[in-house]
Amino acid sequence: MKYTVAGKSFLTKELIKKEAQRILNKGTIGNAVKGEDYDFLLSLFKNHSEWEEKSRGGFEEIFTGKASHGTTCFYLKKENDLEDISFIHAIKCLKPNK
Repeated sequence: MKYTVAGKSFLTKELIKKEAQRILNKGTIGNAVKGEDYDFLLSLFKNHSEWEEKSRGGFEEIFTGKASHGTTCFYLKKENDLEDISFIHAIKCLKPNK
């Protein structure tokens, strides 16, 4: 099956996961994700089953941070809050191309 994220085709969900992990591990903790990496994540996160709730009210940026249990993850920076968002869950929700 083929999947499309941000206009790029991927043959497997595993390849999408590797791309998201590359972005996660590329930056410094606490820094915003920019450019094509931002476009990729935004496109991916829109598949998340809770996207409407997590992005409600808008957000300023996507950045990397440390979760309370010590793992590195992505966050949506809102005006007065941080909203964690799972790329793993977004990938699970991703539908193949028709």
